[in-house]
Amino acid sequence: MKYKKAISPVIAVIIIIAVTIAIAVAVAGWMMGLWGAYTATEALTIMPDSYGTTSDSNSLVYLHIRNGGTADAVIYKVVVGGVEKSGTVFSSGTAPGEFTSSVDSVTISAGGSGWVAINFGTDLTMIAGNTYSVTVYTTAGKMYQAVIVAK
Repeated sequence: MKYKKAISPVIAVIIIIAVTIAIAVAVAGWMMGLWGAYTATEALTIMPDSYGTTSDSNSLVYLHIRNGGTADAVIYKVVVGGVEKSGTVFSSGTAPGEFTSSVDSVTISAGGSGWVAINFGTDLTMIAGNTYSVTVYTTAGKMYQAVIVAK
């Protein structure tokens, strides 16, 4: 009975070396964070100077947000004290009191920061000195939480 050779030992060694090098490059890239440069992510921080206020039965929440990530963050929903707001209730600006008109979402640029105002109207009543939990939702599917104090 005659047996046929599948591949020569030289070709087998070359294939094994090529696979080993490919795996080594992938592991080195992962360990050194090289592939992270190709994966942009947002990283929001709600700054401690954020606050809420109620006047004339109208509640506004002012969030100072910093994006330390490498991708823009689009905020589309905010929950304060269990009350959810989304839709055309957002405004953005560089400081409290300097806001644009109401929009459906607010974008915080990668590496940037800004103020976001959310109009809760009569759905939320904030009492000065009390703390309120805040959850910010982005279109990337992430949630960011903080605690603010009402003024």
